[in-house]
Amino acid sequence: MSRLSESIRSSRPAVMASAIILSLVLLLTPTPGHTVEEVPDRTLQNFYFALLFGLGNSHIDFKRRSPEWDPGGSLETRASLAQLSLIMFFSPVLIQRILGYSGAASASTASANKGKLFFEIGYTDLGDFDFNGTWLGTTDIGSENASLIKASIGYSHPINKKMSVLGKVGVSRWKNEVDEIFGGVPESSSMSGNDAHFGLGLSYKLNNSWGLRFEWERHKNIANADDVDAITFNVLYNFGAR
Repeated sequence: MSRLSESIRSSRPAVMASAIILSLVLLLTPTPGHTVEEVPDRTLQNFYFALLFGLGNSHIDFKRRSPEWDPGGSLETRASLAQLSLIMFFSPVLIQRILGYSGAASASTASANKGKLFFEIGYTDLGDFDFNGTWLGTTDIGSENASLIKASIGYSHPINKKMSVLGKVGVSRWKNEVDEIFGGVPESSSMSGNDAHFGLGLSYKLNNSWGLRFEWERHKNIANADDVDAITFNVLYNFGAR
């Protein structure tokens, strides 16, 4: 009798484990007429990085900043520019998940092909603008260079499977450097500041890794007065996009 009791006691954990496993199987097994919908893991679609490199053209309005300055012989208002940016794309579903929104999991499939928010940080060299004129009657010959570090937040919305439109706003930390010969005397000066920018664009998906982007940006109050328009053609490389 004692052996039987010991056998029952020793087998009790195994019996309990079997009962728990059987209960889970019964709960997870779909009843007739019902199916269990699997929600695919779309984490990579909801969050990925991209590296952007672009070349383009910038336009600056010297006359608005310096009405006393007479361009005289020549004035370059356009220059070639280059830019490099790191972009983080994320779906609104990701924010819902972080905030614990209960419908985020079921919304993942529906929103996988919808628009994406993005955060961009980058560097742009707006180029060199040469000038040859007079300042209040004094000869002024030189070159002006503007560059900036920018941070933007924006939204990209698909038109179809390949093309998307986008808009963005942000702030820039700009630096303006001038090398000139003023009245026969070489001079150099620089100034910096913080101002806003905004832009619009159109992107085209070549494949999961590569894409193209055409953009227009306006940078406000460079050198405390000039508005600079930048038009760029960019190549993107995506890390982790599907």
